[in-house]
Amino acid sequence: MDVSTAVANSVTLGTGNGSGLQGQLTFNSGSQLVVGTLSRNSNQVCNVTMTSGGILVVTTSWVAGLTLIQGTGSINFGGAASQILPSNITIYNNLATVGSVTASIGANTTVNGTLTVSDVLL
Repeated sequence: MDVSTAVANSVTLGTGNGSGLQGQLTFNSGSQLVVGTLSRNSNQVCNVTMTSGGILVVTTSWVAGLTLIQGTGSINFGGAASQILPSNITIYNNLATVGSVTASIGANTTVNGTLTVSDVLL
């Protein structure tokens, strides 16, 4: 992303019918995307690349099938809708829940940086 902050109701990656990588969302250091739903077109190979940093905030859902190339970036799950973290993504750099979201982990998960869980009721 070459903007400092972007907001979208939804982002869908992947176009065409070719082989190989058909969609990629790449974050620069300091960039941020707040998106309701992050998804891909059916059967498309798509990456979310955060090797240079950045912050991705998902407020509704992250549809399974996208690949995360983690680096120094942060993934934040927020909003009012319950979310299940994608089961195909098991390694994060920084992972957070923001606000009153109910988030479930879909698989055994490793957080190499900081795990932040807010508004916890024990």
